[in-house]
Amino acid sequence: MNPQRLAIRKIVYFCIAAVLLFPLVWIGRPASPDAQGGKLAALRSDARIGQSHFGQIDPASESARLATLGMQGFASMALWHQANEHKKKENWTAFEATLNKLAKIEPHFISVWKYQAHNLSYNISAEFADYRHRYEWVKKGIEFLKEGRKYNEHDPRMLHEIGWFICQKIGRSDERDQFRRMYLEEEGRDNWLVGKDWYLASQRLADAQNRPVPGLGRSVFHSQPAFAQIYYALALEEDGLPWDELEGLSHARREALVAQHLERWRQAWIAAGDDWFRTPESLGNRGFAAGQAFVVRFNDFEEHDKRLQAVADRLYALAPELADELIGGADRRDYLLAEESEALAAPREARTEEQRKRLAYAVPRLVLSHTFAERVPEEKRIEARRLADEARLEDFKVDLIDRLMQPIRFGGWKMRIQAEAEPEAVATQRYLAEARYFHRRGRLLPAKEAYEKAFAKYKIVLDKHPEMMDEVVTSNDMVDAIDAYRRLVEEDLDGAFPKEFVLQNVLDEHLPGSEAERNFKRRPAG
Repeated sequence: MNPQRLAIRKIVYFCIAAVLLFPLVWIGRPASPDAQGGKLAALRSDARIGQSHFGQIDPASESARLATLGMQGFASMALWHQANEHKKKENWTAFEATLNKLAKIEPHFISVWKYQAHNLSYNISAEFADYRHRYEWVKKGIEFLKEGRKYNEHDPRMLHEIGWFICQKIGRSDERDQFRRMYLEEEGRDNWLVGKDWYLASQRLADAQNRPVPGLGRSVFHSQPAFAQIYYALALEEDGLPWDELEGLSHARREALVAQHLERWRQAWIAAGDDWFRTPESLGNRGFAAGQAFVVRFNDFEEHDKRLQAVADRLYALAPELADELIGGADRRDYLLAEESEALAAPREARTEEQRKRLAYAVPRLVLSHTFAERVPEEKRIEARRLADEARLEDFKVDLIDRLMQPIRFGGWKMRIQAEAEPEAVATQRYLAEARYFHRRGRLLPAKEAYEKAFAKYKIVLDKHPEMMDEVVTSNDMVDAIDAYRRLVEEDLDGAFPKEFVLQNVLDEHLPGSEAERNFKRRPAG
């Protein structure tokens, strides 16, 4: 190529670049206290994506970001790769240092803070034998998250993670007895209640932003404060009674102190009910938007279900023979529940009220309402269409609420909370705590008496709340207590397990398949 033409071309390219530089500089002007800045600065301000909108600006972090010379993404990928390699080799010191670099380069990358906090509180802490050293590393993980919150003040996930670590790592680890005691001594409050406050702060921030929290289901996210209160109530009962304080007291003083603790347990469950379903601000009364159409609430599930049943009853009554034909069709038969199949097989005139209601309910459940409405006699078609539309709406609400409730077992926990707040349920936990204490101390007869008192109280709870029989976790715990009682009676006292046991229905329902089943099979005859 002619050198002269090459030089001219370079000059032209340079002139074009110089000309383009002016609009780029004009559009990209940074904002200042006295000027709005360029178009990009205005867009960043409107969209709240500037560094200051996330939270605190750290000069060291900004310097590290600038040092990447625009290759921040490549630097992050390289550091993530290094971190994973260090983790595989269990080189925790290098792993920690690498993640600290990542936090400087990507201070608004939530996963970095979560990853490093988990590393400190779980991986590194597990390397120490002494629980006191493990506890210090757990606290380091929590403090690391609090540091990350400074750079992400407007992200509810950071607040949620802090609450989760305080609740779960302090309150549910293998060393939870020691961790909870140490945390209480340092902070002056139970870890579950402190974690609950962080969850509430996260919830308020998410509500103010009116947008979903990435990575967390709506019902799961908003249930966390109430769950923290539930686990606080469970932890109080698991802690048992203060035996060191009770020893040596007179009977009257001892009972007075025990009563104070029992009331504290009961109030914790009452507060759990307030958070779960009872108060206007409870989880049960929180509105969950269904698009732009309407809002649903957990506490309204039974009301919507009753409305659906009422509409289904009226719709079914327009043409029962047609409804049976559609329900029993080859394309629907496989989707029938056992009770519905039994009701459909029974002669229409011999069906019970419950069977008739089940078949009526099956029409909207099997999405047959509108098909049914178009096939009823013409004089009933307008009414059938109206009822079909109403059934479709109520069925949609029932299904939506049910899908939101399932991940957190809203109905099951509501039932358990109501039952656990009963004085008899609290007394059950009191006598179980006494029985275990007496058994450990070798006081066998008082232990046997305490177990029997606990079972008698729990029988009253089951009579009041028969649905508690379906509460698997609670029932399995009771089976374990019954097995401990069996060992006490048969092995320590050389007696026989009662043939007419007060909680035989619990054993019949939950003993099969449990760890205690083989122990009962080895019981001596008689």
